[in-house]
Amino acid sequence: MALPVFEPGHTTTQALSGTSATVTAASGIAVDDLLVLVVCHDAENQTFTFPAGFTEALTDGFRFESAIAWKIAVSADTSAADYTVSWTASDSNSLVMMRISGVDTTSPINITGSGTAGGTGVDSPSVTTTVDDCLVLVGCATDDSPTWTIPTGTSAGPDTTGQKSCLAVAYFDQVTAGATGIKTWGTGANEEWSWTMAIAPDAGGGGGAIATPPAGSVTYTGLAPVVTTTANQLVEIPAGSTAYTGFPPTVEIGDAVEIEIPTGSTAYTGFAPTVEVKTAINIDVPAGSITYTGFPPQVLISNPINIEIPTGDITYTGYAPKVTIGAIQTPDCFIGLRSPIIEDGAAASSAIVAEIALSGTINSNGQSLGSKITGGISLSSPICSH
Repeated sequence: MALPVFEPGHTTTQALSGTSATVTAASGIAVDDLLVLVVCHDAENQTFTFPAGFTEALTDGFRFESAIAWKIAVSADTSAADYTVSWTASDSNSLVMMRISGVDTTSPINITGSGTAGGTGVDSPSVTTTVDDCLVLVGCATDDSPTWTIPTGTSAGPDTTGQKSCLAVAYFDQVTAGATGIKTWGTGANEEWSWTMAIAPDAGGGGGAIATPPAGSVTYTGLAPVVTTTANQLVEIPAGSTAYTGFPPTVEIGDAVEIEIPTGSTAYTGFAPTVEVKTAINIDVPAGSITYTGFPPQVLISNPINIEIPTGDITYTGYAPKVTIGAIQTPDCFIGLRSPIIEDGAAASSAIVAEIALSGTINSNGQSLGSKITGGISLSSPICSH
């Protein structure tokens, strides 16, 4: 999981009096961002009213009132101009807004903690996170004009100063689940309230997976990915051109998988994929052209396989595939300097109906293929059935 990101563009507002505060929306809000409002007010026994959709996470009062609320952004938030928090008594106040991306949109708040007040320094309490990769917010509010010193090991977020009812926020990453440790503020003031709030990362994944590469060109230089599937998986390859330079993917399949290759051109330079199949598989090869330069695929099959080869051209430059199977194997067409080596544990057969040019030898390990070939055929060497 990736850590949530404390995004730039937070906003602040403060006033010496009033029964509400309006803060400009944080810049760059996107759907599924976590929006956080922090308010403080120099009066006791106040109840804050936050904008629709916000959930209050923490509140406390020590001769003044403070609170934190959050919301997962929806489409309307991306164009909102501002957000207003209101209360009853008119007094000095501060309000800040923050935006955090990459959060768990179902349960974004992992844990919270409320500290105590006193003296000229105050501690944001330690909390124990239950998942890795949390972003931890710590904050402090005071009813005196402070001189803020953020806790050691944190980065500065928004703050207000210069009057009564000021607040500040800092943040840090908690990579491993566990205790965050106490974070001590320097304020030069008194009557403070501190707090800690851990934000959970986007959980992502879970169950069957869909991997969708971009619609444009995809290029692998060097060693291309290893893809392991342990459940049903749909891999959609882009409609643009895909080029593998060096060693393209090794794909290991532990369950049913459907691989859809694009109608655009696909080129393998170097060694083409090794595909190891441990269960039934269907590979739909595109109608466009596919070129293998060097060594084309080696396919290892321990169960039946169906390979649908397109009506367009497939060219193997170098060595054509070696196919090893544990059941029935049906080669449709292979073209190259050397024809395929076919090793199987049962009968080999072929129903070749496309127009094919064979520049090598078909070796069927004793199984005659001649009667199965139909269509226009150009043979530069014999079919062997030894």
